[in-house]
Amino acid sequence: MKIFQRTFLLFVLISFLILLFSSFCFAQQRKLEIIYPAVPGVQTPMTTKTALPDYLRYVFTFTIIISGLVAFGAMVYGGILYLTSTGDPAKISDAKDQVTASFLGLIIILSSFLILNTINPQLVLPAKPPLEPATGGIKIYANSNDCGETPTTGKPEDINEFLINQSYPALYATKDSTVILDWGTDGTYKISSIRFLSNPQDLTIEFYSGNDYLGSIKKYDETNYQKNDCQPYAVAQPKSVKLDSHPPGVYLYATENCTGNKYGEDYVIYQSSSATLQEFDNKTQSIKFRYDSKGETKFAAILHEKENYMGEAVLYDQEQGDVNCQSVSDTLSV
Repeated sequence: MKIFQRTFLLFVLISFLILLFSSFCFAQQRKLEIIYPAVPGVQTPMTTKTALPDYLRYVFTFTIIISGLVAFGAMVYGGILYLTSTGDPAKISDAKDQVTASFLGLIIILSSFLILNTINPQLVLPAKPPLEPATGGIKIYANSNDCGETPTTGKPEDINEFLINQSYPALYATKDSTVILDWGTDGTYKISSIRFLSNPQDLTIEFYSGNDYLGSIKKYDETNYQKNDCQPYAVAQPKSVKLDSHPPGVYLYATENCTGNKYGEDYVIYQSSSATLQEFDNKTQSIKFRYDSKGETKFAAILHEKENYMGEAVLYDQEQGDVNCQSVSDTLSV
């Protein structure tokens, strides 16, 4: 009987360990089984690859918010109970106790935040901020080779202009038989000049001969335009235009020479620390830094071999104006 019990316990233990480690092995590939509510100031966990510090930050912030709401509600309830208990000493005493307990609860919640902030500020810091998009874009002109100063033909009122601050898969479009966009190859208005409103380090513009960004015609980047430049447009009329913004931050590339224009596949951008690279894990081959035109923010990156800032680490930085690509160390897999 004892042998049977030992065998059974050993079987249960081995089965538990197998299930436990298999869960860990496949956790990186699975989405979460539940959808977490969005919490202000922290990143909502989306996959099982979310790092433990991010989970703790989310849970702590969520708990603080819910506890604060409960304590506030209890205090309001105690106040209402006090106002409606006139002439009843017992109820008045209970109401005072309710308000006092709620007030003490708020103090405890605030104290827990301050204590944890003292022990480990990373757990209560806000999540990494959203990427700051490049602003501006371009303005295209029809019937003017100098960006609206003089008309090519006719009168000044014959000049047409259009601000492009986002990508357009079609420059000619209709809705319910009504033309809502009338530019380019198929449109009434033909591009004759372009005013560049953004810094070239922040924005790349590319025109295409087909809809949905097919067949590149002309590309504008930091090599061929400056902010506020006006350039005549002398190539084939486009059917679509793509704006690729480059906000300030640390750029990690899956290639060795910092090439590729598909965000999330060819490169990712970080503007603050992250304990995991999630879907970009073990893909980084090169790194590049971009700064805003004012140079108000300085970036440096410490790339770690493992998640949660563990394993071998290498420091990378770059001065303002240096646009060179840096190769990530062959000994470091990030």
